[in-house]
Amino acid sequence: MLNFTTKRIPWLQLALEAVLIMLSVLVALGVNEWRQDRKDFALAQQALETLRGEMQVNQAEVEQKLAYHNEVYGRVTEQPEQGGVSLRPAFLRNSAWETVQATGAVAQLDYEVAAAASAIHGMQQKYEQVVAIATELMYSTNLIPSGRTPGELRTAALPMLGDMIGYERTLLEMYGEALNLIETRIEA
Repeated sequence: MLNFTTKRIPWLQLALEAVLIMLSVLVALGVNEWRQDRKDFALAQQALETLRGEMQVNQAEVEQKLAYHNEVYGRVTEQPEQGGVSLRPAFLRNSAWETVQATGAVAQLDYEVAAAASAIHGMQQKYEQVVAIATELMYSTNLIPSGRTPGELRTAALPMLGDMIGYERTLLEMYGEALNLIETRIEA
């Protein structure tokens, strides 16, 4: 048989327990959010360091090739009949940017850094297209009109070589700006 005697409900104790439960849940959510923020920050820092390293390697490669192409351009301009002309395009890396995108780390990057890295990637692709066209023009025997002297061919290649030099200068500027930006975002 049921006993329906009234007992006094400890409202204060229930309220205190409810508040403690809510505080525990809020603390757990806060700790989880803090942990996720730490992981995101570490991923962003790793992405920045990887991008910086790749950009520094590409920058050194472009500096070297730009010096060579400037020398070739001057030589062909001054003495078109002298010696052969060979292109030495910069072989640019882009695996860091592709990895940053594939892993989703780009979402953790500052917008300015992501925009700069994306612009560099696009410019590198354009440079590679110009290199492919220049290589085709300079080395394809199918494109050489009969009766043209080697000097005339080298002089005809000057505009394309000038384009390569222009892209190399632009890339160096972009690397410099992006590297300065990245340095301000990397924490030691």
